[in-house]
Amino acid sequence: MYGLRTSDFKDKSHQGGLKSATSSTKEIYQKAKELLHELYKEQVPIRLVAMRVDNLVDKDKMQLSLFDNTKDKKQEKIDEVIDDLKDKYGYNIVTRAGKMEIDKDIKFK
Repeated sequence: MYGLRTSDFKDKSHQGGLKSATSSTKEIYQKAKELLHELYKEQVPIRLVAMRVDNLVDKDKMQLSLFDNTKDKKQEKIDEVIDDLKDKYGYNIVTRAGKMEIDKDIKFK
């Protein structure tokens, strides 16, 4: 579920699911962006953004696909390395390149 509150304190929410279970941060991030774009059509400043992920399962208990994709395995390995780096050196040690110029898109007070 995705929700936001505008600067005039109007709340909006939207929800959507993934086609299959995933442990990919990239896939969850892409879905979150998609939901935000569907929800936010106005040009009113945003006061709060909230996202909830549910129906989580352990990676060991996910159903395997008959059409296993090596690209997914590569992304999974990248996510594992990033998680290990963040655990060892702190959350902000690694960031996605797309977030590096976020200051241009978002006006912080």
